[in-house]
Amino acid sequence: MGQADSSCLIQINGGYVVVDSVGDAIDSNGNVEVTGGVLLVSGPTSDGDGAFDYDGSATISGGTVLMVGSTGMAQSFTGGTQAFAMASASGEAGQSVCMVDGSGNVMASFTATKRFGMVLTSSPAFAEGGEYTLVIGGEVANANADGYTDSGAVSGGSETAITASCTASAGVGGAGGMDAGGANGAGGIGGAGGPAAGGGK
Repeated sequence: MGQADSSCLIQINGGYVVVDSVGDAIDSNGNVEVTGGVLLVSGPTSDGDGAFDYDGSATISGGTVLMVGSTGMAQSFTGGTQAFAMASASGEAGQSVCMVDGSGNVMASFTATKRFGMVLTSSPAFAEGGEYTLVIGGEVANANADGYTDSGAVSGGSETAITASCTASAGVGGAGGMDAGGANGAGGIGGAGGPAAGGGK
């Protein structure tokens, strides 16, 4: 992680954005704010890049987010008023990635265009402390060409339980880097705060 530049800001406040990235996908030398819209990201397969890369803070207060990518430089949101979750879950290109609620209703889905090892997600339907299920490789009803829908049902696939939170401890392993030799950044997978032992981004 470099020195944050406060003059740099990526703000997504509406629309429908689909990113298929070879390198860093959502990449800010400063901060990121998501306040609305739909953001679907198939991030890099290289562990030297990430689906989400920022040097300052990343907050969410609205909108639907589904990001998949490699684990080496994985970052989550640092906080916000809308709950989010990060999960260690792997899949292949062409597989669906779907979030469902406790009743089995689809909250958000899309089709990954690359293999991946992590998922970062947020939805206006998420509640603080809410428990949801991530389904990889299921058959999603009534999805569009990107595999996106925010309703209906999914059948089959592998399931991973997640808990959503508005704090950077959301996801797997809490705030911090992937693990020894991994990335740093709030909300990363594994580790607690700051650069992970062995060097971070």
